[in-house]
Amino acid sequence: MLIQSIIVGLIIAAAVVYGVVTLSRKRSAFSTKPGCGSDCGCNSGGKKLPS
Repeated sequence: MLIQSIIVGLIIAAAVVYGVVTLSRKRSAFSTKPGCGSDCGCNSGGKKLPS
C-alpha cells in the first residue's frame, strides 16, 4: 500500500509541475519582448502587401 501512495504522489507532483511550466510559458508568450515596438512583433517597415 505504501508504494502505491508514493507512485500516486509522484504522478500528482509531475502533473502540478507540468501545469506550472505550461502556464508560465503561456504567460511569457504574451509579455513584450525587448526590442519590439508597439506592434505585435510584425515589422511594419518590411515587405508590402501586393495590391
